[in-house]
Amino acid sequence: MIRILVVDDQVEILALTRRSLEAAGYSVSTAESGEAALREIQERGPFDLYLLDVVLPGISGYELCRNIREDFGLPDTPILFMTAERGGTEDLVQAFQSGASDFLRKPVDSRELLARVQMLLKLRKAIQGAQLTNERLRILVDERTKVLQETFQELKNQRDLFERVVQGIPAAVVLVSDGGWILSANQECSRLFGPIERQTPLQHGPLAGLLAVQEEKSGAKEPIWLETCEGRRLFEVEKSPLVSDVPETLYYLRDITEQQRVLEESTMRVVEDLVEDLQGEIQTLKAELHGRYQISNFVGTSAPVAKIHRAVNQLRGSNVPVLVRGESGTGKELVARALHYDGPRAHGPFVPVHCGAIPKDLAESEFFGHVQGAFSGATQGSLGLFARAEGGTLFLDEIGEMPLPIQAKLLRFLESGEVRPVGSSEVRNVKTRLVFATNKDLKKMVREGTFRADLLYRLDVVSIYIPSLRERPEDLPRLAEHFLKKHQLLSEVQKDFIGISREVLAIFEAHDWPGNVRELENVFVRAMAIAPGPVLQVEDLPRDLLRYRTKRTRRGGGRSQVGEGLGDSLPQPKEEPRILLPHLPTRKREAEKKAILEALKKSGGNKPQAAKILGIGRSSLYRKLKAFGISQFGS
Repeated sequence: MIRILVVDDQVEILALTRRSLEAAGYSVSTAESGEAALREIQERGPFDLYLLDVVLPGISGYELCRNIREDFGLPDTPILFMTAERGGTEDLVQAFQSGASDFLRKPVDSRELLARVQMLLKLRKAIQGAQLTNERLRILVDERTKVLQETFQELKNQRDLFERVVQGIPAAVVLVSDGGWILSANQECSRLFGPIERQTPLQHGPLAGLLAVQEEKSGAKEPIWLETCEGRRLFEVEKSPLVSDVPETLYYLRDITEQQRVLEESTMRVVEDLVEDLQGEIQTLKAELHGRYQISNFVGTSAPVAKIHRAVNQLRGSNVPVLVRGESGTGKELVARALHYDGPRAHGPFVPVHCGAIPKDLAESEFFGHVQGAFSGATQGSLGLFARAEGGTLFLDEIGEMPLPIQAKLLRFLESGEVRPVGSSEVRNVKTRLVFATNKDLKKMVREGTFRADLLYRLDVVSIYIPSLRERPEDLPRLAEHFLKKHQLLSEVQKDFIGISREVLAIFEAHDWPGNVRELENVFVRAMAIAPGPVLQVEDLPRDLLRYRTKRTRRGGGRSQVGEGLGDSLPQPKEEPRILLPHLPTRKREAEKKAILEALKKSGGNKPQAAKILGIGRSSLYRKLKAFGISQFGS
């Protein structure tokens, strides 16, 4: 089994990486420092692959990499660095100088990690195979050379027989005196290099290149390029001293040009196959990524959600900037990604940035880039976020937190499509789609002087409003089903959840959900971690949610009183009716039927108009009407 050593000072990263690799069938050992890693290697022997973090307590990842290469004599073992997301080119150069085979940026995607590990292991196997082939060839040549040397040794005093043997060798053979004069050359040598006269200086003829190996140790083989009558060829040269009254040296030149070409082609085919496999895996991952962020993944069957779906379907093929409005946790970034991955720019980059997370002093450089030397510390140029997103989408989250000076430059970009890096006098035209998001009242910010009015006019041309969860409570069952399925798949604990209790659903419907869908998902993550299953009960919910619900229902008067009087104590398990969440295909059919009926209602029964509202073709609508048994409007 392949043995892998993972070294990182963060326990959670070690655990996550170990689970991913062990799930793929690898034997994994971990260490939290470079010193611990060295002890692990000394005790258990070398591993087949190493995953190293750069920043470690004690010796750094670079020093650990050098120790593995030099102290343990492992020049070919793959070493993969996991670098910080902000690591620059200098970090990568230092990693490769210390002996790294490849690198990944944190946070590490488990699928990309497995693809890189598989690629490095395959490449190592290919290199080992090439080395084994070379070794076999070397042994074969050694054996033949040994036989030849023995023959020469036996015939050193029999010059005539020696000449006949040499002339019959299918390789160039040259006999040179101790003073550097050519004494003889066989027919193959003459065929390759032209007529070679005896008693001529070696340095004045086509074999002058042999002088480069004259100082080498006898018996050593050295490849050397020489000009021949057939062009430039690669020879493996071996020199052997002949014991006689006058010191002489025999040069044996074996043409390995074709062998080298075959070896290079073989190695290139292996590399090309690995690259092709990797490209296929990358395309598969891209397809999964595109599917993950389609607008169909914005869960809900309510009218507001249907409106969001229609808006995204209408805008995804356009390049017009879009403003996404809504409270925190409602899914604004999911809508932004759907506009990108459902549209023609899906193969371009999607670059998300939180405007409030960028320091004001660095904002202009981060957004628009800079040239080398533009300011102190600018040792190299930077493209900037707008240029990095060229051909794709730049998602500016929390646009209300963008500094006013940058707002002015953003307005200019919206008007001209041009950016000018800091320190440069040249402008660059960038084709990037912009999607903005905010949870603030931008009009109020304009009145307060913290947001430009002219920029708001440009942003608010096309906007999508994402309703809060309390505005679409009818989506709670569907969201509950979605999160149950999602986190059951992600969880390593084998629990089968089939639904939530009636009382839990009542608590969900009574809660305000100030954190919206994000808060709801966190509730499911926590509850499913501690619940025994198969149905989530009230006692599985967070205590704060129960207290909040109690206060809410007391204020609400006529609202459901499930959980009333619970106080600070959790309710005891009891038998109660349960609401089992419907199967997904069933809910999908119900949602489609509901949407069709709403479209028919809005169009007054006009089916072609209803098809336009739904964004589907007439024939598709007629098939669905037949499938759902809708013979006429209202049935």
